[in-house]
Amino acid sequence: MTFGRSEFEARYERVRTALRETEMDAVLVTNPETVEYLGAGAGLDLAWYRQFSRSIDFPTIAVVPEAGVPTLIVHNVFEDVVRQATDGACELRTYYEGGPGVRSYVPPTVDTLTEVCPAEPNVGIEIGSGTTTDLKLGVPLGALQAIRERLPHAEFLDAGDLLRSIRMAKTDAELGCIRRATAAIDAAFERVFAEIEPGMSETDVVAICNRLVSEHGARPVWTLACTNPFEILPRPDVTLDAGDTLFLDIGATVGGYHSDYNRMAVVGDPSAEQMEHNRIAAAVTNELADAVEPGATPADIVERCRAEYRSRGLGPTLGLTSETKIGHSIGLTLSEAPQLTGYDETALEPGMVLCIEPAVLTDEAFFMSEQIVVVTDDGSEIVSRADQELASIT
Repeated sequence: MTFGRSEFEARYERVRTALRETEMDAVLVTNPETVEYLGAGAGLDLAWYRQFSRSIDFPTIAVVPEAGVPTLIVHNVFEDVVRQATDGACELRTYYEGGPGVRSYVPPTVDTLTEVCPAEPNVGIEIGSGTTTDLKLGVPLGALQAIRERLPHAEFLDAGDLLRSIRMAKTDAELGCIRRATAAIDAAFERVFAEIEPGMSETDVVAICNRLVSEHGARPVWTLACTNPFEILPRPDVTLDAGDTLFLDIGATVGGYHSDYNRMAVVGDPSAEQMEHNRIAAAVTNELADAVEPGATPADIVERCRAEYRSRGLGPTLGLTSETKIGHSIGLTLSEAPQLTGYDETALEPGMVLCIEPAVLTDEAFFMSEQIVVVTDDGSEIVSRADQELASIT
């Protein structure tokens, strides 16, 4: 599966538009996910390619000028894959590793910047500001220093915020991948609690989830199956016993784009208290999803969460989530900007995808009922469809 030429041309234009509003003549992009976004793999469901192409030993590098054709510098093993994905939307330059310490991608990167930039250019790079969703370097620091040394008249500026903002609102093609990944999780939750049996281990549950996600056209990337709220790694020696509360969180990708949400179950018949805690978690989550709309901020959603907790007589939650962080955005990475925190004042835009996950904690367990929510032109849409009722494993 590929997005095709028009999709990437539109993305390049988004970068150019942002550059025109800055003092930058081009961006030099090495962060693997952003490089994928710019053509080196987004929309391709090739696990082997994604695994190898993200290696810091033979990275892919993108150069997008304010005017002109973008260039991807790729290891020659990946040339055909990237050429197929972008369908001529950008130039390709290739390199082959020359041995330990030889960074063969530096010369073509310098040549590209020299050709597309003025004599004394301002080049945007991902310096990073230290946020929880910071864009990272995908090359060794020494390689970046070598590029800078070969361009002594260039000034390098931080393009982290620019690149982060471009990726936040998803295109229709990106949303299509996220919807498909979410639908696979929906389908898994339709069947999984009927297939789980008392006495199975937490890792047995993971195996069932991975199979169900694969059967429905997505790639399983993680499953959290835990009966202890403070032990979130699935354990082969821990079995599901009567009365246990099971937190089951499934993650999947399609074309490199993620979806991730959870549902809850009890081994045996749930108690009235367990049913009520799960109901509250689901109700608060859905109220927050309804509050999502263009122009609202994550901080607004967090404040709404505080109000919902107070109206139900609940104090601050503890542990995995808290009143000041109740979720995150999702896309080419599991956790992207903006974050659903009390300090994030990013204005929500149509196309952003949020994972909303406030929790209700008790002495024995935590209850959560995550939803995947797309910001629409006039509000929001919940795209995760699995039943939020507390399941019974018998």
